[in-house]
Amino acid sequence: MQIYEAENWFSKLNFQRDEDWDLHPKSVYTCPKCNKSLRFSFKDFDKHTTSSYSNLSDSDNQEFKSYGRKGCNSFLDFYCQKCKSPTKVFFNFWSGGRYTYGFEIKFVGLLR
Repeated sequence: MQIYEAENWFSKLNFQRDEDWDLHPKSVYTCPKCNKSLRFSFKDFDKHTTSSYSNLSDSDNQEFKSYGRKGCNSFLDFYCQKCKSPTKVFFNFWSGGRYTYGFEIKFVGLLR
């Protein structure tokens, strides 16, 4: 598995409930292997917070599991639409003052 710092591949790393809407603003992710762009919003990270569900095949998901969560409490995963690389985005869910919560995108992991 290759691990990349998210700041190099996402245009926006932090989302906060009382500042960001479900669908706006977007964070643009660019695949490190093929440069395909995908857009993510608050809603995408909210859906995957602390979930154990994977969009990857069982074998790809098991390979990622063997590397751990890289100190993060949440992830979302997918296959790149262009190069088909199994991809896992590691992020942290947080909750705090002012009755708000949010997400901080930390790492991108790629297999093969």
